[in-house]
Amino acid sequence: MNKKIIFIIVWLISLLITSDFVKLVEKVKPTVVRITITREYINKHFSEDNLNKYFDIPTESREYQSFGSGFILSSDGYIMTNNHVIDKSKEIVVKLEDGREFFGKIIGKDPKTDLALIKIEVSNLPTIKLGDSDKVKVGELVIAIGNPFGKDFTVTAGIISATGRQLNMCQFEDFIQTDASINPGNSGGPLINQKGEVIGINAVMLSGGEGSIGLGFAIPADIAKKVYNDLKIHGKVIRGWLGIITQEYSKLEAKFINKKIPGILITKIVENSPAALANLQLFDYIVNVNGKLIKNNKELLKNIVNSSPGDKIKLGFYRGNILIFIEVIIGTCPEV
Repeated sequence: MNKKIIFIIVWLISLLITSDFVKLVEKVKPTVVRITITREYINKHFSEDNLNKYFDIPTESREYQSFGSGFILSSDGYIMTNNHVIDKSKEIVVKLEDGREFFGKIIGKDPKTDLALIKIEVSNLPTIKLGDSDKVKVGELVIAIGNPFGKDFTVTAGIISATGRQLNMCQFEDFIQTDASINPGNSGGPLINQKGEVIGINAVMLSGGEGSIGLGFAIPADIAKKVYNDLKIHGKVIRGWLGIITQEYSKLEAKFINKKIPGILITKIVENSPAALANLQLFDYIVNVNGKLIKNNKELLKNIVNSSPGDKIKLGFYRGNILIFIEVIIGTCPEV
């Protein structure tokens, strides 16, 4: 095959890919919103000045605005974003791609995942779907849509760089890493796969300065699904609870405690907790949850917190050298 034919084939393929990409952006872009937040800043040093005790000195305060992003999950105006985008807001204004603006009402916030749900009073809105983030593969093409530095409805593209990242920024995290450009103002916006589904909520960027260097992080859609449903129904997230403190052991570490496979060792059991009521004991070594082998605390925690109080989970664990299977009724995670 001569070079001219090869060039034509490559050109046609790239043309088809570009055409599909444009169609994808045209489809999902109207589901993304710009969020403008007004907050009040109070100069605490000024307001706490000892002179205030003796003289009528007004407290120094002013309003300021910040920007973020969100995306529409229901046609009647429910919008998901980051908690840090709308936290401590005095006023929220949501701008749609068609230019219409509405005041936003906070339905619920979940600082433990840095997610929040707001609502605008309007109907017949375009919507986007939360996809299956468990199926995300490193190298997969993705796009991010948001409002970086206040530049409305900006589209960037890249790949999934890694999964399962821990940044110690919130209690429950399992970040997807991407090199799609994410900057201040992108927070709360969607990370979208080639099916037009949200597989992550853009939340964090790591940078030596103010701009993107290709280290962006998104909250997985599978975490967002429970948060969305609970906030919409209850106004808060109701998580499952087992009542244990554990220590994970890798395959290599397991050999030092005479175990053949990775697992989770119970090091403390809370009194009257679901674990105590199910007669779990100290030093039980958990290796299986609901019929699947688990390797670390993250996998165990995911199964527990994504359960609802009253649900049953099946645990497989070694007590000494004996493998035992029991059902445990999940409790309600204490609000701390």
